[in-house]
Amino acid sequence: MIADTIGVGGALRRPDPFARLHIRGTAGGPVDLCGHALTPVNLSTVAGYLGPALQFPGSPESLTIGSVGDFDFLHSMSGTRYSIAFFYDLNLSSAGSPDILTTNDGDPGILGFELWFNQPSRRATVYVNNAAGQTVVALNSSTNSLPTSGRHYFVYTYDHSLGSANGKMYLDGTLIGSGGKQAATPSTSQAGLSTHFGSISDGSNGAVGTFEEIRIWDGLAIDGTIVPLRRF
Repeated sequence: MIADTIGVGGALRRPDPFARLHIRGTAGGPVDLCGHALTPVNLSTVAGYLGPALQFPGSPESLTIGSVGDFDFLHSMSGTRYSIAFFYDLNLSSAGSPDILTTNDGDPGILGFELWFNQPSRRATVYVNNAAGQTVVALNSSTNSLPTSGRHYFVYTYDHSLGSANGKMYLDGTLIGSGGKQAATPSTSQAGLSTHFGSISDGSNGAVGTFEEIRIWDGLAIDGTIVPLRRF
């Protein structure tokens, strides 16, 4: 069960057999237990909650993941079900709204996926755009739902079959936002950009703080739900 695998404690330190991406900090830098190549810039490793955490110092910084097309399912949409999860401890009291995960380099005019944390309103935002620059998924968590500091566990799930409430966000196991797809249908052609975590490709829009156990699943859980998250 993925619900067991993403629980806290010893299970989180085991390689995840269901994940398409499983990034972990090590003394030598970030590694993906699923085998994608990682290209970190200006990142370091510090002590974290479950082990070594990835330290993002703020722009310029970047973490490029895999090859173009590896995570097309984040924006191809049709029949799509996926989940994203990570522990984080970020400074959201200073200026700036960090990009957390992008497949379109944060450009709303091209095909791709973007998750970012909006600092002024302290909420998480997901946009998925099609090749015509139309927003086909738009979801915000509740205003002030993201604390300004401290370690937390964030999860985003998407299930195309659910209709209007197909995207859901959780913080420490509590639902903080739901909503989702618009009328437009996205193209499945790739825009030719890589996947980035913690910033966009040039190192700007960077997060300030740490991340641990970054995972993406191409699907939800074995039983079709990721709801039984455990508080830590």
